[in-house]
Amino acid sequence: MDHEFFGFGDGFRVLIPNPPAIPNFRDIFLPIRRKNRDEPNGFPVSRFLTPPPSEYLCVLCQNVVKKPLECRKCGKLYCDSCIAGLQIVDESSCNKAFSCNACGCSQEPRQPSQVLLRMITELKIKCVHFDLGCQNYITIEEMNRHELVCPYREVLCGNFRHCKKSGLIKDFIETEAVTRSIYSHISNRAGSGRGKCYTCSENCKKIVAFDKLVTDKQHHKALLEYYQVLLSLTEKEMP
Repeated sequence: MDHEFFGFGDGFRVLIPNPPAIPNFRDIFLPIRRKNRDEPNGFPVSRFLTPPPSEYLCVLCQNVVKKPLECRKCGKLYCDSCIAGLQIVDESSCNKAFSCNACGCSQEPRQPSQVLLRMITELKIKCVHFDLGCQNYITIEEMNRHELVCPYREVLCGNFRHCKKSGLIKDFIETEAVTRSIYSHISNRAGSGRGKCYTCSENCKKIVAFDKLVTDKQHHKALLEYYQVLLSLTEKEMP
């Protein structure tokens, strides 16, 4: 068993068994993806608030293009990931070459105009967590930001070392986490500048808070937190 000693002056030290480790980002925050949410390369037409123009559909997957590329000759659109399926091997050079499925053009596809890209990203799409209860329609441009903090997103409890519960963000408690650098891209949008995770109960929240204090080497605060927890348990046991 691993142990770590923390000193508090005058020779007084607290022994912490199994010192907290920095959590793995994938273990505690990424949603539990369901197979029925797995999507093809583009965005399914059924997810949109209004039927999107046919010009915005990928020639191959027939969904609204994701990371679109445009044929230089006919202007048809392809998802970036769908292009790989059209690449053929040029026997003379052993290099992969593009061949448009609509017109046969072999020129390398190009990025669409900024105007077209803006029109596509302004389409309103249903949140990917709609099957769990989210009723929001957001633009493609806002989609990633919304789905990252959507109340109906599935997460694992931030106290992942001792708790294996999972649930929706709306049912969990937002908690300050030790993985500040991992969550900075999320928290900066909210202006907090601190890392966040989600815990399933007050007990798990306290454990995560204690882990943070120890990891941040705020030993006096950690000792006070530990003392307050012991005091509350003692009071409950008193007749």
